Amino acid sequence: MHPGDPSQPDPQPADSQPADSQPPTRPIPPQPPHPAANPPYPGAPGPVPPISGPVPGPVPPTGPVPPTGPVPQSGPVPQSGPVPPLWQPQIPQQRQAGQLGGPPYAAPAYPPTGYPTYPPGQAAPPPGYPAPPPGYPPYPTPWPGAYAPPPPPPKRPWFGRLAVLAVVVVLIACAIPVVGVVAYVATRSPAEPSAQPTAGVSTKATPKASRSPARRPNPGDSQAVFQNWAQDRVQAALDVQSQALLRGDLTGYVKVIDPAKGTLVAQLRKQYASLRNMKIGAWENDLLTITATGGKEFATTWRVRVDGHPCFGATTCDLDDYSMVTTWRLADPDTALMTSLEPEDTANAPRPWEVSELIAKVGDRTVVATTKAYASLLDNVANQAEAAAKVADRLAYRGKPPTKYVIFYAGPTEWKTWYDWDPPEWSGGVTIEVGDASNIVLNGKDLQGWYIDNLLRHEMTHAATLPGGSRSRAWWLIEGIAEYADMDGASVSRYSAIEETKKFVEGTWDGKVAVSAPGDSDGDAKAAAAYGVAFLAVRHLAEKYGEQKMREFFDAVVHDHQTEAQAAPAIFGENWTTVEAGCVEFIRSSV
Repeated sequence: MHPGDPSQPDPQPADSQPADSQPPTRPIPPQPPHPAANPPYPGAPGPVPPISGPVPGPVPPTGPVPPTGPVPQSGPVPQSGPVPPLWQPQIPQQRQAGQLGGPPYAAPAYPPTGYPTYPPGQAAPPPGYPAPPPGYPPYPTPWPGAYAPPPPPPKRPWFGRLAVLAVVVVLIACAIPVVGVVAYVATRSPAEPSAQPTAGVSTKATPKASRSPARRPNPGDSQAVFQNWAQDRVQAALDVQSQALLRGDLTGYVKVIDPAKGTLVAQLRKQYASLRNMKIGAWENDLLTITATGGKEFATTWRVRVDGHPCFGATTCDLDDYSMVTTWRLADPDTALMTSLEPEDTANAPRPWEVSELIAKVGDRTVVATTKAYASLLDNVANQAEAAAKVADRLAYRGKPPTKYVIFYAGPTEWKTWYDWDPPEWSGGVTIEVGDASNIVLNGKDLQGWYIDNLLRHEMTHAATLPGGSRSRAWWLIEGIAEYADMDGASVSRYSAIEETKKFVEGTWDGKVAVSAPGDSDGDAKAAAAYGVAFLAVRHLAEKYGEQKMREFFDAVVHDHQTEAQAAPAIFGENWTTVEAGCVEFIRSSV
């Protein structure tokens, strides 16, 4: 969620819910564009200018990448053409790209050089980006967005065991600016078998890393022997396809598809182009389950669930979990051909690259992709994202930001179909947890260009501070740090929800900084005020104790599940009563 940038008129939250549901919205008073100077306190850096310059070249192909994506129903075959223990981001899974037996998820050392120090009096964050109030000039494309996550537990098991996937939404209600929304989309772990057809028994596939070569079956062998053989042949086909993708070989990529399945071949050609444009650098894959659905021996039809992990713009990345359901047949004893493919119904799919023809720009810290209809906006969004990454990186959990921030700019159709979710009409952006990584999706229909930077700072800070999600009850810290980043050091007096916050503080506020997430029935003003209190409290912690201490406190409460009273003495050297009293005094004096 995101209330508003003190330096810019951003849409603010309207109605929100608890950390695990949809967030609030709030109106945003008109304000001039982000000021170019006058830091809020001595030594504070001014706003970071948009980054420009050439985008790094394509990532050298390495690592296997399996195919995915729903199968289109028609169309000719195109011509071939050219938690408890929390997940520790600082201890990435050491998987080397290019090694079929190991996933490519070993993030490089961090932080990168060249990032300015963030002094203690800057920015503040709550998730959500509402639509701009009337009177703002149109931008090439409207836009608001938000991200406010209290997602499920970290670690890969979390991705599927929690029945939900973190999705943070930015609100854009009618002409009223909105802050953003937090929602959770149901999901299941790739390791959990889905319903299986009655024709066969689902068998858990042997992990690739520990699998021994299967014996070639002989007529009359048990079906288990044929199943082991089929498992090897399917894995070999996926590995060949992955390698073809990474080296830029379209013919090799679609060669594993049954040539009689024209629509599937056409879909995979489109997917190939999108993945290459996003500079796919690696994709580890493994079989999860294999089930006989008909036939026998070499003529058996196999239903195979596959777990895949793409890396965009890099050869190593944070774990992005994606599972798909495929069917295969053996064209001959040694050759497996895919006959159908669709995303698992709980995998938060289809992903954009599965179903849309994407163009992309890859920077040092971000991968920004969109459809050809928005090609004219791509450079601007990508430059803004690179600038926002400097702020989000600085606040990352234990100094380990995402390897790349993956951001999709959606048109009206894509907004309603990507990730198979049904967003409200007023939503302008969403951040979806995909394993230990996050995908940020921006609603191109409703976003306004003048606050793209605010939205990106807010959303990307959620992605950086909540790797793998969080079950924390500390909504005020989660949204406060995102608003802190959104403000990017601008004067508190420029905070767009300052008036709503003032009315709340001088009225019904109970004097506690741990404000609750706005609910569905709360109005714009109440939602905006909650974000305002959260922002001012975090801003005070950073200014009085230093940004580093503020971040340590955030980690202790949000990630280590300490209470504020438990964490304050060790980090701030004062008990929570004293610390909170200082926050309250700052909040009252600021409004």
